[in-house]
Amino acid sequence: MMKTASFITVLSGICLFLPGAASASGETTIRQIVTLRTGETTNMSGPPSGSERVFTFGDGCLAVKDGDQTLRFDEKAGRLTWTDETHGSRLEVPLPINPQSLLGDVSALRYLEQSPLRLSLERGTEVRRIAGHDCRNYLLTAGPNGMSKGVLWAAADMGAEGARMAALAGSWWRLQFPLAPDGDAAAFEKLSGPVFEYERTESAGGTTIVSRAVCAGVERESSSSGRPAGETGFSPKSRMTYQELLSGRLGPSPAARTEEEKAVLSLLRKFQDGYRSRDLTILDAWIEDLMAPDVFVLGTDGAWPESWEWRGGHPAAREMFERDWRRWGSLKIFEDEMHLSVDGEAAWAAAFATVVRDGSDADASRRRASARLREYAESDWPSLRVLYEAMADAAQVLVQYERDDRFVTPLRVEFGLVKKDGNWKMKMIHFSHPASGFRSFRLLNAPEELVRKQEQP
Repeated sequence: MMKTASFITVLSGICLFLPGAASASGETTIRQIVTLRTGETTNMSGPPSGSERVFTFGDGCLAVKDGDQTLRFDEKAGRLTWTDETHGSRLEVPLPINPQSLLGDVSALRYLEQSPLRLSLERGTEVRRIAGHDCRNYLLTAGPNGMSKGVLWAAADMGAEGARMAALAGSWWRLQFPLAPDGDAAAFEKLSGPVFEYERTESAGGTTIVSRAVCAGVERESSSSGRPAGETGFSPKSRMTYQELLSGRLGPSPAARTEEEKAVLSLLRKFQDGYRSRDLTILDAWIEDLMAPDVFVLGTDGAWPESWEWRGGHPAAREMFERDWRRWGSLKIFEDEMHLSVDGEAAWAAAFATVVRDGSDADASRRRASARLREYAESDWPSLRVLYEAMADAAQVLVQYERDDRFVTPLRVEFGLVKKDGNWKMKMIHFSHPASGFRSFRLLNAPEELVRKQEQP
């Protein structure tokens, strides 16, 4: 779902440029105060309705101050600078904006897996007078099935200066619609001038949100350069998260690791090194160095206690990790966006990971699938179930080889650690795949008396 407040903010950000306010040399800036008046605010993100934002247009520069957040688009310097006063963080990236390049590794992978958000902007036929300007209407449609519709009014009598301002706001638009294709987002750069007024209706999940952006006031300031000054005293942030990008709100910089956190992280890196080398001659020493004697390992195949990948102790761990190193794909654990917490002599970490393997086993997998299809056909199941089982098997296995011959599977890895005699050891290791929709693994013969919900006393 599109983030309503961010959507409206962008329109506000290119609003209300008055005639004669900026010279051709760009040495005069305009400070704009914009009020958002919004109806129902269910599911909105960002600042509440009615907040004020200040916009400053300069010579080749646009600055937007939104509470504790300030964005500066400096085309002359070719950079975007984003600061968060509350968290003391600062992000600086080159222009033009490439949303993927703003993100950390995990968030970049997430971004690439999202469906594009299509936008369309059509020039209307109406003209009305707003703030002393002739403004033309444009019809905006966004999202799947046109779930969001808007009407914006852009100045049509400001000539080249108005077009320059609209083009300058293109970087802002790109940030507000990170999932939109470049060609769609670029349409806003070709408006006849800055937007003076905007109204948008979004319908989703039975909720309708009506948002309107208008001008609350304009101030003028002289500037020798027409460009905002740089920021100092902020902790640099090299990348942002996917959620920060969608919400349009920069968060804190990663906190400096404590000495204990660094020690835990060093142990986790050794765990990754083992999977990278897959050297079976060091496997025993690797387990002894990293894991407590009673370490408990839960793998992705561990459906039952004491099954192959649901066991504890060094001997069981050795069997599981040896099979992984021999047969599993390439495991990469990402430190980026890892949750790591230390509390006294206990610690835990949860990390995103990927397992990559090629499709070299495609022929063998297809043969196994074909054998199962024959078993379905020869079973005494009703014909409809035979059909559905065959379709499900083909959809789960065979279609995967038609999609791509490289398999990149997301994985969640969690570690529980304890500190004993001054050394951190892994007490529990848990691998799991994310899942959605109907689960493929079910218990079909479970007696009701064993699995029914317990009645409340």
